[in-house]
Amino acid sequence: MKPPRNSKEVSKFLGMFQWYAKFIKNYADLCEPLYNLKRRLKKFTWSIEAQKAFDVVKVAITKAPVLKLPDFQKLYYYGVIYGCKLNRGRSSSKQGAKTSSICFSYA
Repeated sequence: MKPPRNSKEVSKFLGMFQWYAKFIKNYADLCEPLYNLKRRLKKFTWSIEAQKAFDVVKVAITKAPVLKLPDFQKLYYYGVIYGCKLNRGRSSSKQGAKTSSICFSYA
């Protein structure tokens, strides 16, 4: 992916990955140099900090565990929201197994 050449392309890049922001720790801090390029009164200048932020965001999107399908052989927790009620359950795997928090999504 080529670096953005103007403010509009920066907006497209940030918009494309906005959905993943909730899965990446400190996403807003990582993207701050890119958000600064979108300011209207500032001239667009692609800097070293912007290039670093661009590369870090690209790596963070492709690096595990952004999204992952569940492993049904391991213990996992799930939640389903109905209105304001949260129902939690547990798979019928071995008790005492280690668990980890991984986000997964279905289209």
